[in-house]
Amino acid sequence: MFHYDCLTIADEEALCVIHEPSMKLAWLGFLTAEMDEAFVLSEAARDLKEAAINKDKKGLVQAFVNKLLAKQGSYDLNDFYIAKGTDFQRQAWQALCELEEGDRVSYGQIAKKIERDRAVRAVGAAIGANMISYFIPCHRVVGANQNVTGYRWGLEVKTRLLEKENQREKAA
Repeated sequence: MFHYDCLTIADEEALCVIHEPSMKLAWLGFLTAEMDEAFVLSEAARDLKEAAINKDKKGLVQAFVNKLLAKQGSYDLNDFYIAKGTDFQRQAWQALCELEEGDRVSYGQIAKKIERDRAVRAVGAAIGANMISYFIPCHRVVGANQNVTGYRWGLEVKTRLLEKENQREKAA
């Protein structure tokens, strides 16, 4: 059974889905002017292959997300309910979890990190299949030239997330 709620994550409106039996975050996507709650919820249902995702009325989603936020970036794939993913995808996602706030890496660097140097495009596809944005920080992946590149939730959201991290890094 899955439950969702809309929360503010890094000053962005996000739709978060938890898997109730495991009490782990299963999906996170950002709402934008072009992608409202109904659309983002339909994306979650499609990705999770779940017809019914219930609105959280008990505060479970907020409580779990607060626990994750308290960890301040030291996440592991075991912190999440991973509904699907090949071993290769999981390796790429784990490499993302190991990035520090403020890090910027290219797809090629992730490929090298998981010892698949020639699989840069496959790494890009694996990162694109990430269902837990922000906590599995695919927004930290940039082009080889360090330019901000594609993001499922839009380049504006990605840019704001990166800017927010830069501000926190400078303030520390």
